[in-house]
Amino acid sequence: MIPKEIVVVSGKGGTGKTSVVSALCALFSKKALFCDVDVDAPNLQLLLHPNDGQSFSFSGRKVPEIDSNLCNLCGTCANFCRFDAIKKEINGITSLLWKCEGCGGCALVCPKNAITMNSYEQGQYWRGETSLGPLWHARLHAGEENSGMLVAKLRREVRQEAIKNNYPLIIVDGPPGISCPAISALTGATLAVAVTEPSLSGLHDLLRLGDLCSSLEVPLAVILNKADLSEIRNAEIQDQIKNKNWQFLGSIPFRPSVVEAISSEEIPLDSLHPEIETIYTNLLQIINNIKM
Repeated sequence: MIPKEIVVVSGKGGTGKTSVVSALCALFSKKALFCDVDVDAPNLQLLLHPNDGQSFSFSGRKVPEIDSNLCNLCGTCANFCRFDAIKKEINGITSLLWKCEGCGGCALVCPKNAITMNSYEQGQYWRGETSLGPLWHARLHAGEENSGMLVAKLRREVRQEAIKNNYPLIIVDGPPGISCPAISALTGATLAVAVTEPSLSGLHDLLRLGDLCSSLEVPLAVILNKADLSEIRNAEIQDQIKNKNWQFLGSIPFRPSVVEAISSEEIPLDSLHPEIETIYTNLLQIINNIKM
């Protein structure tokens, strides 16, 4: 069985994406695998409270290591590196790893074979058990890059488990925005679900997200959160949804009790009632109509 993968995204942070995802996880309890691929700032685990039984190291690139016994200070590597990640100094060759792109060119041009490219840990990812089902999540170490690679790695792991254990569905809490992590999260997904809010920035970012999904040939459905904060922007977003032929799953009004539940590290299922049940029903209907 090939699982269907629903990736919940947002044009920017702060729209309530993870709040909605956590509630959907509760409604899909025991029926799906769950995954948080917002690896730069993951927080779904704060609400699902996984017991992380498995931990894995992530290495997304290799960086140069210079053998001072072989190096003759010729400076060929420093002259070659266009990123200025290698400096020739009086006492030896210094590598600035924070500038390094990991291309390996310095090792190729070194006439003494004094440079080797070695992996190092850039982050970690985990598989945990929750009361709702398994949760995969990850975090990059501070200042590290290659988040798109970690997103792709995490998605491969969760798909393999879903296929192995016959899970029909994967619910993914995706990263905000439209940069590399979002592209990695959405590529090949069955359905994207955008959580937006009735503001000018919310509308603008939703349109950019819609363009990204279109370029990736991923169908898009929309949830309008905090829908009662602006009637004008609400109407504008509803018009765009119709004009773009996106699926509309439903609206959720602003409720302070959602913030209170999140602050207590609780899934705001009751606070999102009854709208979240309608969204769940509409989402389930769309999922069932998608042919794999």
